[in-house]
Amino acid sequence: MLAQFKLYLSLERGLSQNTIDAYINDLNDFTAYQEQKLNKEYPSINKDDLLNYCEDCKNRELNDSTISRRLVTLKIFFRFLYQEKIVPKDVGEHLESARLSRLLPDYLSLPEIERLLHIYDEAIPLQFRNKFIIELLYSCGLRISELCGLRTDSFNYESGFLRVKGKGSKERSVPFGTQVASMSRQYIKNIRPQLCKKNNPPELIVSNNGRPLTRSRVWQFLKEAAIKAEINKNLHPHVLRHSFASHLLSNNADLRIIQELLGHADIATTEIYTHVEKTRLQNIHQKFFPRA
Repeated sequence: MLAQFKLYLSLERGLSQNTIDAYINDLNDFTAYQEQKLNKEYPSINKDDLLNYCEDCKNRELNDSTISRRLVTLKIFFRFLYQEKIVPKDVGEHLESARLSRLLPDYLSLPEIERLLHIYDEAIPLQFRNKFIIELLYSCGLRISELCGLRTDSFNYESGFLRVKGKGSKERSVPFGTQVASMSRQYIKNIRPQLCKKNNPPELIVSNNGRPLTRSRVWQFLKEAAIKAEINKNLHPHVLRHSFASHLLSNNADLRIIQELLGHADIATTEIYTHVEKTRLQNIHQKFFPRA
């Protein structure tokens, strides 16, 4: 069955080999769980079984992004099984449960974003660069690999779009606002030359010695920033991307538009954010409504 699914991902979905390999690895892990703990065939598996598997992943201390991807993999796989008439219904279609709040990646509130951005002194080159990175990750919803892959000519100021190379080397255009436009001009014209006295690589984001900034360094300074801004969440680059999507959704942006902005190959990946938002609304309702 996995071989058929792999063929489906390649021929019908046109996914990259790396993405396909990640999905198959996820399903190999689920198959091991299915054999050891579920003892069920595909037609007997229900929504709670999928949620229990995600909780098992959490108990094994897998990171949030891995669990989130595995949930997406299961949604796509069970949709495929339903289309092939192997299962009687698509059990992954409506994975809406309060339990998801413990499984899905966190995101920052707007006040937390503001606190994060206000800890930096823009007069100091490295602090300006760090603030610019946060603004890019949040305002454009970039993956960390996409951020590190930006070039100095990635900005088209006339059209207001940023050229991004995503997964599988697929390019997409992401709109940017006045804040990113202003900061990028300032960074390219005044800040970056101060950092590139010895080296001048094509990458946009550089370290204090002019070399391309590494992903690990971005992770590190975000951890430091969270402490300084008194944000008690596990802040990493993908949390800012999740925040971008979640804030768009909470302001009634169309899910297909969010999918395009994020560069998701499958809408099931984007649907994760609808679960986050619904869970948030449920929690607010239960906390503040007197008859909840």
